[in-house]
Amino acid sequence: MNDSVVTFCSALSKKFADTTQECEDIKIHMRADIFQDHISRLILALDGCGINSPGDENAIKSVCPHLKDLDLSHNFLSEWMHVIQIISQLQSLKFLNLSHNPLYLSQSLGEVHNKHNTLQNLVLNNTKINFDALCKVLEICPCLEELHLSLNEYETVPIIDQQFENIKSLHFSSNNIKSWYHVQNLARIFTSLKKLILSENDIDSVSSVGDEFPYLEYLSLSNTQINDWNSLDNLRTFSKLKEIRLNSIPLLNGFKKEKERVFLLMGWLPHVFKINGSILNESERDDAERYFIRYYKDKVEKPSRYHEIVKLRGDLCDLADVKLGKRDIVSLLITGDVEQSFEVEFDTLTLTRDVYKTVSQMCNLNLKQFRLLLKEKENIAIDNSDNKYEYMFIPKVTVMFPREGRYLYMYHPKNGDEIELQRLDFEN
Repeated sequence: MNDSVVTFCSALSKKFADTTQECEDIKIHMRADIFQDHISRLILALDGCGINSPGDENAIKSVCPHLKDLDLSHNFLSEWMHVIQIISQLQSLKFLNLSHNPLYLSQSLGEVHNKHNTLQNLVLNNTKINFDALCKVLEICPCLEELHLSLNEYETVPIIDQQFENIKSLHFSSNNIKSWYHVQNLARIFTSLKKLILSENDIDSVSSVGDEFPYLEYLSLSNTQINDWNSLDNLRTFSKLKEIRLNSIPLLNGFKKEKERVFLLMGWLPHVFKINGSILNESERDDAERYFIRYYKDKVEKPSRYHEIVKLRGDLCDLADVKLGKRDIVSLLITGDVEQSFEVEFDTLTLTRDVYKTVSQMCNLNLKQFRLLLKEKENIAIDNSDNKYEYMFIPKVTVMFPREGRYLYMYHPKNGDEIELQRLDFEN
């Protein structure tokens, strides 16, 4: 750490090289046009600039008073009062990134009478802020909605009398939390959470019921140590849950195919419509529930969810077989706005965005120049002496979207189906 004082404005001056002296004197030395550029600036990144001081009173306000988005990560700010002095001059600030500043060295934050009523998103990753200081910061920022507390080496979450209902989204990844008990304490502090990211903690089970998170819609438990099916049963009680991520957990490591993992999760979590980034349609949920029954049918211990599905759908003998991988490679014909039709083989576990990339490279097109539609093909018998079949396209055509988490198998392609390329840059 450099012992010399590096202020906010001197770092700004050095980065943009627009002044002859430090910008505390900016009104005198900065050219009018450059001054105007900073006056109207809404977004500013001063990450890694060695800042350790806010500088003279009102200096920041005179230079860039309208900032809404400020990145001060990877600096040397070590006192919360310095942070307060900075944000108190920025009355329009909505986003502030203080990650990787040594704020754990800060003296106790005294009483601050002025509140900052515009800040909505605060990033405190790897600041090692303790919960006493955190509560005082949250009191100062009553309109905060999104809070990032990742990489802070938390092993516990203390019981705190205060509640912060304004926080809707909490990022708590890459800490050292092992017990769900501490997650329950988070629920008691942040009572209105809609989004909770707990990835890369050593949590091994979900032991609570959803009443503790009555508003939670998004939950990430990827790269945790969850290894029991009861945890999934408990997740079913999260009544508002719409999206969940459970990538790379020991419980699912024994399943080699991604669609097997997704199908099991879909079977367990009937109210969730997006799993590991995959948006689920009714056909996929139907297949998942059939697969779920087959998976548990011969097991001695069956979860309550198994009996629910059987009661709803009937026993296995009434269900069609669900094939998971007997045809993992499909040959598809690329047609449409191409010079000449050609065949391409795809693994059905290919992401649709990668299908787009492959086609764009083969056709020398930008991804924004086209879209892809899957046209299904089926065999229709023709009454003739040769007793032959010919192929006919059915009317249904499905647009393939290159969205995150969408796999080719979700469109149920078969050998011989067409992918029609439609150019979006052709004039009508």
